[in-house]
Amino acid sequence: MDDKGSNKAQKINSPINGLELSSSEFESAALNNSSDGITAINLKGEILFWNDGAVKLSGYSEEEVLGKNISIVYRKQDIPDLVERIKKAKQGEFFTNKELIMIDKEGKEHQVLLTLNGLTDSAGNITTLLGVTKDITDLKRAELELKRAQEIAHIGNWYLDLSTGEITWSDELYKMYGFDPALPIPPLTEHEKFLTPESWELLNTSIEHTRKTGEPYAIELKINNELGDDVWQWFYAKGEAVFDSKNTIIAIRGTAQDITDRKIAEERIKESEASINTILNSLPASVCVIDGTGKILQVNNSWEEFGKLNGMPRGTDYYKEYNYFDVCKKDLQNEDARFALRGLLSLAENKITEFEHEYPCHSPKRKQWFSLRAKLMKSKDIQIVISHIDITSRKLAEENIKETLTQLNVAVDTAKIGVWTQNVETGELTWNSELFSIFGLETSEFDYSIESFLKTVHPEDIDYLTDLQEKLMQKKTIPDFNYRIFRPSGEVRYIQASATPILDDKQNLIKIVGIKLDKTEERKAEEKLEKANEELMHAVSTLNELRQQIEAENIYLKEELRLDGSFNEIVGSSPPLRKMLRQVQQVAKTDSTVLILGETGTGKELIARAIHDSSNRKDKPMVKVNCSALPAELIESEFFGHEAGAFTSAIARKIGRFELANGGTIFLDEIGDLPIGLQTRLLRVLQENEFERVGGEETIKIDVRVITATNRNLEQEVINGNFRQDLYYRLNVFPITCPPLRKRMDDIPDLVNHFVNKYNQKLKKNITAVSQKTIDNLIKYKWPGNIRELEHVIERSVIVNQGSQLRIGAWFSNSDIGNVVPDDLTTLEDVERNYITKVLDEVNWKIRGKNGAAEILGLKPTTLESRMKKWNISRKK
Repeated sequence: MDDKGSNKAQKINSPINGLELSSSEFESAALNNSSDGITAINLKGEILFWNDGAVKLSGYSEEEVLGKNISIVYRKQDIPDLVERIKKAKQGEFFTNKELIMIDKEGKEHQVLLTLNGLTDSAGNITTLLGVTKDITDLKRAELELKRAQEIAHIGNWYLDLSTGEITWSDELYKMYGFDPALPIPPLTEHEKFLTPESWELLNTSIEHTRKTGEPYAIELKINNELGDDVWQWFYAKGEAVFDSKNTIIAIRGTAQDITDRKIAEERIKESEASINTILNSLPASVCVIDGTGKILQVNNSWEEFGKLNGMPRGTDYYKEYNYFDVCKKDLQNEDARFALRGLLSLAENKITEFEHEYPCHSPKRKQWFSLRAKLMKSKDIQIVISHIDITSRKLAEENIKETLTQLNVAVDTAKIGVWTQNVETGELTWNSELFSIFGLETSEFDYSIESFLKTVHPEDIDYLTDLQEKLMQKKTIPDFNYRIFRPSGEVRYIQASATPILDDKQNLIKIVGIKLDKTEERKAEEKLEKANEELMHAVSTLNELRQQIEAENIYLKEELRLDGSFNEIVGSSPPLRKMLRQVQQVAKTDSTVLILGETGTGKELIARAIHDSSNRKDKPMVKVNCSALPAELIESEFFGHEAGAFTSAIARKIGRFELANGGTIFLDEIGDLPIGLQTRLLRVLQENEFERVGGEETIKIDVRVITATNRNLEQEVINGNFRQDLYYRLNVFPITCPPLRKRMDDIPDLVNHFVNKYNQKLKKNITAVSQKTIDNLIKYKWPGNIRELEHVIERSVIVNQGSQLRIGAWFSNSDIGNVVPDDLTTLEDVERNYITKVLDEVNWKIRGKNGAAEILGLKPTTLESRMKKWNISRKK
């Protein structure tokens, strides 16, 4: 066969309604065994072929649809788009995986993916359109169910492509993070903004470990949401590596579950357990908790103290080595021990819920009785609470009641004790003469009934006495109780009483015997003593506050004394320096706020001290605060102090720097670095001279002079929105500018001699002269670091110097002097800002990757981005 013949399509009969196709086309179009619906339509959209998969999907037989328009099986609102796509397909613009809704014969909707291609004749003309329909209803339903399950469980999933750094989130993860799905997902490096530092480090470390080893991770992360700094969320995050066919890690995927509720519940459980422990330890009774096997789980302080008295070692864990049941079993020859063991075992077997038993526990030195009370706790596992109450006093009273009653009759006459009895059967009372005297009653005024007695009782104590009466009827002894009575004159008296039930041989209650004492005078004395104690406690509290303040001042002064006194006096006589000192003299005697401006290292703190030492406040402390050295979350506490419990680590009251400086001066160094949120509180202090401690409600009035300093351009900071305009005007009452060293070169010889003398003493050197060449070289240098830099140069020179004449080494050569800072660069910050901008321009603002700005500068990309944000470095449009 020649080439021409070989290109001619072979014609065969086709079941597609008489349509003739090549054998290969027929094999592709007539796959009746395919689970997908395969359809052939002509250019009018009429159905020519309908395979078994299409019949199963639509419910229409081939006879029912042949010759009809394809639109009969699709949703009405999808038909216009389908018609338009068929028109384009006629021109050769085919499509794949178009989502549509197919309506089957029973009216049920199916979500499908439609792919449409064309069949051509031998001339290359499109004659027939071939469609493949895939039912994705179950897939869509599964996706929906997965999404709902994620919403219910607060679980979101994510995918990190390691080659591009691109992150993909599920819808639920957007909700959990509080992000708008319409906005791009922040890159991994920006997750640091809404994670705690510890969580950020943990996440970075975990992802890096998985990337290197392929091992999965599971961690808990603490996340700050949009509700504020004090509102946190907890996520349980899991991640695993994704491998390609070559077993290379190409991505990391994982899930994140919101476990905030669980974390809150755990905190509440801890608080609840702490409260329970506090309550247990406050009880005078010895209390322990055991499990169903008799193992001791917990004891209170009273139990530990009792154990110590009986030879048990001190410590919170000694009891865990003992089994309560075993202790009882060691003394089974004792009837009380056997009875107690039977009762406790019944509780452990859940046969009873409460058990009580009184037993003796005598020692060679004394007799003791205890009441054992046990109760089954409502919990998942068997737990029993056991308490031991010392009832020795009552038992001794019962044991010696006859002797006691005999002695009582003798003591009554001398001790002025009122004695009473009550007949349980008749309710009749019997009083002795002393009791009538205590109550201020005549015998004719009392009918010996309970009702007559209650008429003398203070109304607020009647219910209390009624409850005690019920306990007496239950055969319970009441050792001591107190209540108030009214005498007929209206006078209130305070009564201390006790009562004991008397039983017959058959253990029936027949009588109650009690005593009453008039404790009014003692009560009045106690009230006077309580009042005196309150006054004393108030005085002690005041003294403690004063002591705390003095201690805080002493600590601060000690810290100040430890500071390196590099500038213990003002050195120099150049015109710029003299001009600045005249300003110091002008403002020192006033209380005006002073703003000291100048580059780093020009001696701003020294000027602040000079103002304070020349002021009327010189006998009071000058308290210094470096605003840039304190973490943002601690600045408010450092400024204004805090009350105990104001936050987690605030275990005691702290006096703030403003309160320490009361009557004196506070020096706020680097004021330009003060967070904008705290600037509002500082403005209030400047305006109203008052503030509250963190966590406190008391308003504290102060008299403090404020001196501030900064190396920033505050006017520009105000324009940039980083500094409050009203605070700037409040601070800028009397500005003083410290001249840079390059503008007071005449002072360099004096400064050099000053520093040489200082480090001679400190380093045990004997340098007596400085060469003129050295002075000349130092004067030529522009000193971007100002006096501080000069001092460090001299210190280094003194260290390495070998003779008596100071010389600068090769490390400070003439070639170095040529690298001076132009006058238009006023600070090191400006130099670094301009250099970073220059490098970014050179690399067309490429930050990351090879030959990026971060690589050239030797910085991490995140560090470079942080500095760009800090100094407002951005690309000009």
